[in-house]
Order: sequence, then C-alpha cells, then structure tokens
Amino acid sequence: MLGDLTPEAICKWEMGCRQYFKHKEVPTNEQVGKVAWGMQEPSIQDWYLNDQDHMDSLTFTEYMAEFHAYWLPSDWDDVTHQKLLSSCQGDKLFSEWVVEVQSLNSLLHGIPSQLTELSICHHLEAHMLPDLRMEYCAKKVKEIQNFHPWLEAIHVLDKKRM
Repeated sequence: MLGDLTPEAICKWEMGCRQYFKHKEVPTNEQVGKVAWGMQEPSIQDWYLNDQDHMDSLTFTEYMAEFHAYWLPSDWDDVTHQKLLSSCQGDKLFSEWVVEVQSLNSLLHGIPSQLTELSICHHLEAHMLPDLRMEYCAKKVKEIQNFHPWLEAIHVLDKKRM
C-alpha cells in the first residue's frame, strides 16, 4: 500500500470518506473514528492506533492535514504544483488536457499553491498548441469572461482543428 500512497490515492480516499459522511449523515465529531480503519495498510493503522484519542478528537479536515504531513513527502505540494505548471497540451485533445490540469489542481485544494480559475486560464492559454492558439486569438475567445463557456469555446475550436 505505501508504494501506492500518492496525493491522488489519498484524494480519492478522502472524497470517498466525504461522500460517506454526507450519505450516512455522520456527525462531525465521529467522522475520523468512522473511517480511519478504512486505510488497510498496517503501518497506517498503527499510526492511527498509537494516538487514537487525539486523532478521534480532530475534525476530518484536521485529520487529513496530519495525514498528509506524516505520510506524504514534505514537498508533495510543490512537486504537484510544478507538475501542473509544466503541463502542456502536447498531442492530447484540449478537453483531455483540461481534465488533467484540473485534477492536479484539485489535489492542491486548500493550499496556497492551488490555482484560481484565472490562473488556470492563463496557464492553458500559454501552453496550448500553437495552431489552436492562433484560432483562439483569431476568434477572440479570450474575450469570453466566464470560465466554463471559455473552455467550451476552446474545445469547439480544438475539435475543428482535429
């Protein structure tokens, strides 16, 4: 399990926990105790068990912050941020690349290095394929103010390009 303990894997587990809390209406003060054993790796269970009273007193958000601090490399957020900022469209469809960028950005939720929608727009503009960028400029897509219509307009241009 520890070989698979990545920010992506932890995020998926956390999302599953939050869905469980909502579906089962788990009170905030019981959330950590209800899901901590869901991590089946014995070393993680030992970590929890060794300080169970403290862990159970935390909110789930606080627990996840401690979990990240203990189990992930100290620079995981910088590595993820750099991976996001260095991503380019390459040979992917624009829509596929956007999903990758947004997925990486979602891992940084609640961290200062998380990009805003405006920063994502700037990143996508700067790293899209040159021929798509030419169409983007020619069609004045940059003037679209709302994020989702802006993405859709680029997606349409990219489909025409293909």
